[in-house]
Amino acid sequence: MSHKGHRLFRVELRMVFLGGTFDEDGRQAWERAFLKAGPASVRDRRMTVTADPYNVVEVTAEVRARNAVEAGDVANRVVDDALLGTGLFDQFDVSGKSLAVRPAEWSRPAHVHDRRPG
Repeated sequence: MSHKGHRLFRVELRMVFLGGTFDEDGRQAWERAFLKAGPASVRDRRMTVTADPYNVVEVTAEVRARNAVEAGDVANRVVDDALLGTGLFDQFDVSGKSLAVRPAEWSRPAHVHDRRPG
């Protein structure tokens, strides 16, 4: 597949688990499905779960796409496909997802962005 005119984007997606506590078995099943779902243009996939005050799942991935909108759409579909494949779709606030997309070369570790001068 030719990637002419494509760029690498970093996508971060967050959503709240509404089904109480996101147990370890469910987390592992969803993570396996997320790592396998979607096209090869989605790479460097990661998932974290925080439990305070709600179970928030954050996924990150690098997506090769023509633009940021396409990259966000591809990543969002991968997440939805993984949720549907594990039967967890209805247990997440999928309409309240937050999505951040930026060119991969702009991405730096969060601690670099958080530094304040002086």
